[in-house]
Amino acid sequence: MQELKDIGIRKYTANYAGIAPTLDSSDSINPGDIAVDSSMTPPMVWLCVKNTVNSPIWKRMVGDTKLITTVVADYITLYTDEVVFINTSALATDQLTHLLDATLYPEQLFTFKLINATHDAIITPKAGSGQTIDGDPTLTLTGLNAYVQMISSGGNWYTLNAS
Repeated sequence: MQELKDIGIRKYTANYAGIAPTLDSSDSINPGDIAVDSSMTPPMVWLCVKNTVNSPIWKRMVGDTKLITTVVADYITLYTDEVVFINTSALATDQLTHLLDATLYPEQLFTFKLINATHDAIITPKAGSGQTIDGDPTLTLTGLNAYVQMISSGGNWYTLNAS
């Protein structure tokens, strides 16, 4: 039987509730480490899924709060994104949002919502990947409050809900 490694739990205080952990640079962070944001009720639990050159990538495991990112320019999604509000009011053209590589992030779930609709929001798979969204090369959000929720199958992206 394999012994379990004691990874401990690290407490931290976020700049504001719901933000991925930022532990000081003296901490040695490894995949499998857990951080707890105890400033919220209930507490938010994060799991380190990857650490490359002292840049840990955290996945929220427990917590009622959704992480919201608001973008006003072209954007490349992050692993920690959950809900992305797209504001095209300051743009002279449609806004592009590029998804993560579906093969590297199976079961990754995103929700995109157009909160200011001067222009459309165009969502595309990772450039050069050959991946699609429901078999199409792009998905366009048109009109105020248009939204889409999508998930990676481990090979492509699929919509779960849209308006």
